[in-house]
Amino acid sequence: MFRLSPGATSGNRGIGLLHALLAATVMLFPGRFAAAQDKDPIALFNEASDLADKGLFEEAVAIWLMVADAIPEKYRPVVQVNLGLAYKKLGKLPQAWHHLNRYLEVKPDDAEAAAWLQGVVADLRKTHVLCHVRCQPADARLFVQGESKDAYRCPLDWWFEPGKRLLRGEKEGFDQKLEVVEVAAGKAEQDISIVLVPVEQWGYLEVQGAGKSIQVFLNGMLEGRVPFRRKLKPGTYELMVGRPGELPWKKTVVVAASETVVEKPEVANPVEKPPEDDLSAQLGTPVHVAAKAETRGNSGAWWKWTLLGAGVAAAATGGTFGYLAMKRNDELKGEYPDGTDESPAPVQHQELYDKAYDDEVQPKVISSYVLYGIGGAMAITGGILLLVSTDSDEEGKDREGKLGLAPVALPGGAAMSFTLSW
Repeated sequence: MFRLSPGATSGNRGIGLLHALLAATVMLFPGRFAAAQDKDPIALFNEASDLADKGLFEEAVAIWLMVADAIPEKYRPVVQVNLGLAYKKLGKLPQAWHHLNRYLEVKPDDAEAAAWLQGVVADLRKTHVLCHVRCQPADARLFVQGESKDAYRCPLDWWFEPGKRLLRGEKEGFDQKLEVVEVAAGKAEQDISIVLVPVEQWGYLEVQGAGKSIQVFLNGMLEGRVPFRRKLKPGTYELMVGRPGELPWKKTVVVAASETVVEKPEVANPVEKPPEDDLSAQLGTPVHVAAKAETRGNSGAWWKWTLLGAGVAAAATGGTFGYLAMKRNDELKGEYPDGTDESPAPVQHQELYDKAYDDEVQPKVISSYVLYGIGGAMAITGGILLLVSTDSDEEGKDREGKLGLAPVALPGGAAMSFTLSW
């Protein structure tokens, strides 16, 4: 085997890495490599050549593979040709072909090495198929099961025996790809493609707070209630937090990959529901519209009272729709859970949830806000008209009066009532 000059010890970069790798070999061959950690790459290379001359090719190859990157660059072709010849002696012809090719790329005029390579190719054609492996991305690392424990760099040309072969492609930022390849017998050459898929990046959004019935909307869609945590694709989201019928808290949030955005919106606590026994005292005694209208002597105001009452009823109906939408959305979340990092949910869960949401939840949400708007406008208009008509009464009439409407129950335990005084 070829040797290097002992005096060529300059450029020992990578010697630390060499010693780390050598430790693994010491475990396999303790008697031969006990003192190897104190030697530079060139000395180790020459010791491996001595082992090869004694027929210990496996041990020699182990050392040459370790020093291949640590040895000065100008001597690396010698490492390649020695590896090619050692693999040839071991009967590992694909590896011999690979390393002899790498040597001849640097030393194309070496006729003797070219003759060795031709002999290896002639033997390979009898039992193997030359496969051209191409990867996406092009510079992925490639492992060939059963051929070598070392990683090769794509694109790679390799000789395979006919049958099924397992290839593994790796690259940072991509999911590992295992590809079972069927190498067809009788072919001289075959093309193989390995496509790696980028790792899907995720971020997280948390909405913290205390209180009941606080809803969370993302980009206008009801997504859940506080406390809230959701895995999201990186991007910008419009966040709204609040209770039905109240002005929501809004903010634009940016979710980045592998990061968690935490928001603590200021949402006022609802007014506590008074005890049932004291409810009449809190809201006043209900007054019949017809009786009050008669007291006022304004028999033409019935339609204004009707407008006010219809507005209140519409707003209450809107609250009912909001409650039903929230309840159904919670049920859908239970039917199609998000999953966890350890146990991710099936991909179809999101598709089924989105379809059910669009069909069953979104119409109720829209109806709720429409009824809130219409009911509020009707109630306010009716109240204003009643006040205006009161101001136009004749001078001297009693202007003191009250309007009390019985409470209407809303979702979350709240109550709605109207009292007008003039």
